[in-house]
Amino acid sequence: MCQYWTVELIPVACPDGLKEAVVLVFANKGDLPNAFGAPEITDRLAVHGLPQRRWYILTCCATSGEGLYEHHPKP
Repeated sequence: MCQYWTVELIPVACPDGLKEAVVLVFANKGDLPNAFGAPEITDRLAVHGLPQRRWYILTCCATSGEGLYEHHPKP
């Protein structure tokens, strides 16, 4: 299943017009007992092999807001 995600992410995250953009992935459901952590998601998505791209993968829980507001810039 993660191979499918990688195939879908590459065209979205790596178009020519966005070469300098940083990709931020919020990994929802981080509160579940079997949830993958950011390092495991990074490995499974194989984002290290993508050309010249800065990635941040952050775990979060959308229902409680945990992990969402800590990473959101304050106005």
